[in-house]
Amino acid sequence: MGWRERDYSQVGWSGSDQHTGGLRRPPPGALVLMALHVVAWVAMLVMSRDADTLPAPLLPLAGQTAHPLGILLHPFTSVSLWTLAITLLVIWLLAARLEARLGLRAMLGLYCAGNVFAGGVYFALARVYPPLAGVALDYPAGALAAWCFVAWRTSAGDMFTIAGRLVSVSKAVLVGVVVVAGLVLLGRGSAGVAWLLAIAAGLLAVPAVNCASAVAERASATPPPVRPRPRRPAPPPPPREPDIDDILEKITRAGMDSLTREERDRLEQARQAKLRRSR
Repeated sequence: MGWRERDYSQVGWSGSDQHTGGLRRPPPGALVLMALHVVAWVAMLVMSRDADTLPAPLLPLAGQTAHPLGILLHPFTSVSLWTLAITLLVIWLLAARLEARLGLRAMLGLYCAGNVFAGGVYFALARVYPPLAGVALDYPAGALAAWCFVAWRTSAGDMFTIAGRLVSVSKAVLVGVVVVAGLVLLGRGSAGVAWLLAIAAGLLAVPAVNCASAVAERASATPPPVRPRPRRPAPPPPPREPDIDDILEKITRAGMDSLTREERDRLEQARQAKLRRSR
């Protein structure tokens, strides 16, 4: 995070994370991932020495030998110590940083989705036109591409130490991508096209993980309780007017003085009912 994005008003902020060492101890998720790659490398090394041929699902994705299960297993099919060292270094420098900043779920989501996208694109190209798949995909290239992109986007201003020198994350990622892509194209030519496209496909893990996180947040959000609207009591029915036709006829015939006490009460009730209705 650069100085433009950092909030210096936060109480817990300190400048110590600006020059973090590149080889600090990674968090648990990155440690487990590193251990899995070491175990897989040892297992592949032993099996490749004890047997003439490995089962097809355990072979790296390469040309016509690409197996559908390799889409999932290719990150663990390397027997090269150099490839293992590069993988562990990237996990240590980038995956650990992303786990601490974005969380374990996001880091592993990028790892799984990036490898699946990369393996799927490589497998499709290897089956359609094998000469383009001459460079084997035997390590988590898609995940490394997704991690590098997220680190470049979110940690451009951060610095870490390599060989005693402070290097920015954005510069290290850019230089690494250019050098690797250039070496593959210069050394293998068109045979490295599937490998490069697989790495590019790993970048699709970033929007996929972001979309999945947004959907999960919406699904877990608790809707506000719906409060029932208070129901207004129904107005009482208007009082029934007493029948005074006979009283009116008697008044017409003999005058008001001819009314009895009961008839006067009925007449008053009728008058009060009309007043209430008019209001």
